[in-house]
Amino acid sequence: MKQHKSIFPGLRTGVLIAIVSAAMACSSEKEIQGDPIDGERPLNLVVMTLDTLRADMVGAYGNPDGHTPNLDALAAQGTLFLNTYAPMATTFPSHATMFTGVYPRNHGVRWNGDSLEPQWGTLAETLEDQGYETAAFVSYKAMVSKGGLGQGFQTVSDPVKIPGAETIRAGSKVNDLADDWLKKRPAPFFLWVHYFEAHSPYKVTPYAAEKLEGYDGILADGASSEDLTALKGKWARSPADRAALRALYEGSVREADQLVAEFLTLLDRTGQRDNTLLVVVGDHGQMLGELGVAGHGAMLWEEILRVPFFIIDPRNPSATRRVEERVALVDLFPTLVDLLGIETTSTWQGRSLAKALNGEPLEGKIYYSEVRSMEMNKAKTQEDNQEHLIAVFRGDHKLVLKGGEPTLYNLKYDPMTRRPVGKVGEQTRQELTELGELFKNENPEQFMRPTSILDPDTEKELRALGYIE
Repeated sequence: MKQHKSIFPGLRTGVLIAIVSAAMACSSEKEIQGDPIDGERPLNLVVMTLDTLRADMVGAYGNPDGHTPNLDALAAQGTLFLNTYAPMATTFPSHATMFTGVYPRNHGVRWNGDSLEPQWGTLAETLEDQGYETAAFVSYKAMVSKGGLGQGFQTVSDPVKIPGAETIRAGSKVNDLADDWLKKRPAPFFLWVHYFEAHSPYKVTPYAAEKLEGYDGILADGASSEDLTALKGKWARSPADRAALRALYEGSVREADQLVAEFLTLLDRTGQRDNTLLVVVGDHGQMLGELGVAGHGAMLWEEILRVPFFIIDPRNPSATRRVEERVALVDLFPTLVDLLGIETTSTWQGRSLAKALNGEPLEGKIYYSEVRSMEMNKAKTQEDNQEHLIAVFRGDHKLVLKGGEPTLYNLKYDPMTRRPVGKVGEQTRQELTELGELFKNENPEQFMRPTSILDPDTEKELRALGYIE
């Protein structure tokens, strides 16, 4: 089994101990001891990742508009984490963190042009070592063909990048691939399916067409990344465009929700549903014109960092729980191996949330999110303010550190972070600033690494998806 490389390379022992205890609460060679799995068969695992899905778009998280009936029904069967945060608002980095249990600043995947290096142990590799059959069927093809996220998956939808091929696979095609694979699988298996429907560009779905009736603006025929870029800075002056973008997004979320229902039907056909641990999770959200911003990426607003996350454990079907304590995508790997009863010596920056499924309280933990500048092929320096943009979460507080300048928010009273805390929060501001500085400087090798040089196809792909202007 692969071992993770040092999470804090080059740091003296005393400094490492201080960072681990004060900032990261990170285990060192931590072994998760899960309860033995009842019966003769180990549980299967299905992880469904819904790209660009905001938590507040889901009915189970309080949205009243009925966009996600299938997700809501599924969430009602398990444990729902109400405050889950992404490490970055970008697809590759967030998925890499889910499957390694460490932050992008350490595993090195800090935008969609990066690739996870082979030395990083992944959830799929851990389960493969335990005899699981593993497969990954994804909408965003480059995640496995170029991004290194196929590590440990014996079957992947896109083993190599095909020049000139479409960048995105429709979610219906993902389900077709999953159906063919599931029909031939004995237990145990680990299957990852990924749906891209909620990510731009947006088409006019039947729902959106009804909402857009009478609108004749730039988004009347849908929203390409070029359309969103053209509207940059104009959102605050155009309520009609903001409403149109929201309608397009809501329609796409509804399509993603339907794909989840279709996949569950496929799983039911195999007779494996009652022996499968199901995970539904978003990788990041989307700004829909709030604060004059559309899209995601190099931002730390709540709309793009807070994501849905729930787990359905068939061994405890009556346990419907809602967990208020803040958690993060960095917790996914340690949680799942714990629930599956698998021992591993992997080292994480996340923690297991398994006890929350039994109704036990979670302790408070410090979490981090960050951004990476999208300037192409430019070596990063310590003076690059975008690289310094970090969020620190502790208790009810969120601190955003940009270029050494801290801005503190109280999420209890200001959940969308619109009103910074004044001088009354000076002590908290100072403490979180120190934690942010420690996090910022913990891995200078990755911090200073230049942006990956892109081939023309990849550059075109990222531009079409809005990651490069």
